[in-house]
Amino acid sequence: LIQHLCVSEDMRGRGIGAILLNHVYDTARSRGFRRCIGDVEVANPRAQALYERLGCQVIEERKWHTTRSGVRLPDVRRVEKLL
Repeated sequence: LIQHLCVSEDMRGRGIGAILLNHVYDTARSRGFRRCIGDVEVANPRAQALYERLGCQVIEERKWHTTRSGVRLPDVRRVEKLL
């Protein structure tokens, strides 16, 4: 499960996210994993496009609510990459 991957705003658009994700995929594959999953915020179309370019597919969409502590969690799409 890939969580909380982000690239500093001033470094975006340079392929860093793709390098990081491909490293995760290669490492997972070499350790015998058959898939990787992650959540991407619905409000982040650039991240969604990156996952799609790398061969991920949306497998679920989740609408989140406010937690008991008052924290609002974003709506996300769960993506999967078969290795």
